[in-house]
Amino acid sequence: MTSDFDIRRSAWVLMKRHGPDAVLQAAMRADELLAKGDVDGCAIWKRIIAEIEHLQAQIAPERRGGTLSARLLEPAPIASGRSGSGAIVASRA
Repeated sequence: MTSDFDIRRSAWVLMKRHGPDAVLQAAMRADELLAKGDVDGCAIWKRIIAEIEHLQAQIAPERRGGTLSARLLEPAPIASGRSGSGAIVASRA
């Protein structure tokens, strides 16, 4: 099983790389895997999509000059009912 940390890290990388298109990119990957019959892979990407949406909702009010805010709050609820491991705080550049 993919850890909550890996889901959060993947979401963050996609957001940094694709900006507002991060959800679209993740959804396309989920669709590709589903088309190949990889249901487990598709489920992981759906978790990443949920995390991207959660992170974007938290940082949207704090956007500064088109860059992502470094302050992140609690992780999104996980479908399995487990909670995240806590907040991730990155230093500001």
